[in-house]
Amino acid sequence: MESLASQPQAKPISISYNATVAQDGSGNYTTIHDAIAAAPVKSVNRYYIHVKPGVYKDEYVTVGEDKTNIALIGDSAYTTKITGSKSNGGGIMDTPETATMIVDGSGFMARSITFENSAPPPNSHQAVALTNNADRSAFYQCVFLGYQDTLSANRNHQFYKDCDIYGSVDFVSFTGTSHHQPNIF
Repeated sequence: MESLASQPQAKPISISYNATVAQDGSGNYTTIHDAIAAAPVKSVNRYYIHVKPGVYKDEYVTVGEDKTNIALIGDSAYTTKITGSKSNGGGIMDTPETATMIVDGSGFMARSITFENSAPPPNSHQAVALTNNADRSAFYQCVFLGYQDTLSANRNHQFYKDCDIYGSVDFVSFTGTSHHQPNIF
């Protein structure tokens, strides 16, 4: 099995972005949260958000059910990372509340982004990098990093292509109809 690093990277795509997120202020927004909040409600058209390279630390992102057809596009999963460190160690919070990113809006798409929950093992217990509840969602050349319950693909129709998933315990859980063509480590 080849890791994402050994696979040929997709050719650059020409997209007219609706918004750009850049921590240095060179985009329309400095946080992913603000870019998603500004996206149209219940859009039938794809809304493209370019996420420039950077480590978006402790920016817990939720794509609500009313934010449909959003696409988050990074330059590379190795240079664009969304990371958090919540865990349910000690029973302080439920597993879903630990997610670095939660996606509920249908038609969601992500490409070339790393989603990470960096809660340290082994006492971190469940620590979700991404919870995906979105119907018709797709992830391409993304990386999911965590220790326990890294990717929670809960319901609806989901597709994962050329994604790397890293974890140690129950790192992929799904109850929806999901199709995975990932590399699992």
